[in-house]
Amino acid sequence: MVTDVGDSALMVGGAGEIVPPATPAALCEGFRLVLERLGPDLRDAARVSILGRFTNDLLVTETVKALCRCELRADSMIAAARRLLVGWTYDLLSAAALPKVSRKSL
Repeated sequence: MVTDVGDSALMVGGAGEIVPPATPAALCEGFRLVLERLGPDLRDAARVSILGRFTNDLLVTETVKALCRCELRADSMIAAARRLLVGWTYDLLSAAALPKVSRKSL
């Protein structure tokens, strides 16, 4: 039995009771329901659920995927910054060399 905070509900899935946080009545009811269901079936279902979704291999795989997504976003942000910098440099050079020439006329 867990309160629905962070990833607790995700970890328990359908193998236990999930109650809203800061609700004593729901917490009592959750305990009552768990005590009614308590036994090897509930314990084994919870174990299988957690071990199937939270393995070290899966943790590493998902972490690498997230880091790659961040790296791709960072690469595109760097590329955009470079394009801006090139545009600004072009504007500065054009203004210094040809003060009366606008970028539109080029």
